[in-house]
Amino acid sequence: MTRLTTNLTLAPNASIDLHMHTTYSDGRWHAEQLINYLVAEGFDLVSITDHDCVDTVAGVQQLAAQQNLPVLAGVEMSTEWKGKGKMGHVLCYGFDPEHSHLKEVADKVLRHQLENTHEVYNRLLSKVYTFLHQKEMLAVNGGKLSRSAANSLLQRLMHVYKAPWQAIRHMMREAGFYSVLADMAETLAAANAVSRSMTPRCWTSSVPRFRWMA
Repeated sequence: MTRLTTNLTLAPNASIDLHMHTTYSDGRWHAEQLINYLVAEGFDLVSITDHDCVDTVAGVQQLAAQQNLPVLAGVEMSTEWKGKGKMGHVLCYGFDPEHSHLKEVADKVLRHQLENTHEVYNRLLSKVYTFLHQKEMLAVNGGKLSRSAANSLLQRLMHVYKAPWQAIRHMMREAGFYSVLADMAETLAAANAVSRSMTPRCWTSSVPRFRWMA
């Protein structure tokens, strides 16, 4: 696929935002909603960096290309340094989403995240907790929990029980929730591996051990 970021030239006053999320991770808007907003606001270049989501990048780029909005391939990887409990988010840009070692790393993280989500969900149901619009949430994904449904667990519990996020977080941890993280060194190596003619770039930032976003 020919991407609009190839040989792109931007004016000094171009409108750019290289860090935003959709409902593929912890954002509030679906990809189409976000793209419509960015086009309406006149952005010249963006990157949608959903957490651990390399598999959604190409589709988002295609969606944006229909409205002539250049989207730089990007992802925010949730990582841990050598299993020592030091968490860091790694922002990776400019990779080929269809031919990247990053996808292998991200897919492994997402697989473990989904396994943990099933465990937490089933334990909460066994304790007679309920979820707002549970049937509708599952129907969208063929009756099964998916990544997007997993990201909605916290918000839906907060809505039903009117409890602060700290209490809901404790509830989910009691049910077995834990942060699934990629190895930071493996992530950086994957991002910087030669991928066709692209030159990937990464930035890291330390974050608190537990980070919840609506």
